[in-house]
Amino acid sequence: RACGPGRLAVSCVKKVKGVGTVVVGRVVTGTVSVGDQATLEGGGTTGQDNLKIRSMERFHSTKPTATAGEQVGVVVPGLGADQVHRGMVLSTGGSAGVVTWFQAKVVMRHVVNGIRRGYEPLCLAHTASFRVRLHRIVKRKTKATGEDWEESPPMLNTGDLAIVEFTVEQRQVLQPVAQ
Repeated sequence: RACGPGRLAVSCVKKVKGVGTVVVGRVVTGTVSVGDQATLEGGGTTGQDNLKIRSMERFHSTKPTATAGEQVGVVVPGLGADQVHRGMVLSTGGSAGVVTWFQAKVVMRHVVNGIRRGYEPLCLAHTASFRVRLHRIVKRKTKATGEDWEESPPMLNTGDLAIVEFTVEQRQVLQPVAQ
């Protein structure tokens, strides 16, 4: 989506002699342009404000602007290669929305002994992978209940469709599906 603030999901970072730190990633939403003020957030860090994009390249050709879906490398002066890592988000047009919890719809494909509160799966979102903890099972649908939602069930089993709340152990950037 080319509308809204620019969000670049960082996939890697390179240190180029004579150029500086190059942040490589895919533009997820909006547009990212040379000269934009940017914020770097997520990945369990507190983030960096007031960064400015000095230059941008795509397949060894200079670009003034990148839109959603494009893979680009951006040069951000004053940013060390050790300050950026996979899973972070470079945002233009304000904060990207760091979360401490989120709600998700999940389908239980194969569960041996059931899943209860406290379960700790690995969550994958764009280029980030981070640990989350199952805080609450909001509701579920099973083959036995058919079309009816069961509120606050004690556990999830194979074949269940559920709405659950996860807490995030490290600061991560996630956007609601509606946005």
